[in-house]
Amino acid sequence: MRRKQSIVRGVVTVKHIVTECLKYKQDRQTIGLDTTLDVALGPNTEENAKMLQFLKSTAFKVHVAPPALTLAAVY
Repeated sequence: MRRKQSIVRGVVTVKHIVTECLKYKQDRQTIGLDTTLDVALGPNTEENAKMLQFLKSTAFKVHVAPPALTLAAVY
């Protein structure tokens, strides 16, 4: 299934994408990604594998748009 791209201008944090963003809730649940940032990004190899799977499945990309260096998240 191909997702429609959304563009968000402003601050998008890693915490928001990994634990809060409703757009990726289904992906996080399917993969079994932990809902706390310190576990999801911690040293546990199983959680690291889940994080990589999450990043691949969502194809999340962040672009820095010059000249104001505003973050534009395209997902």
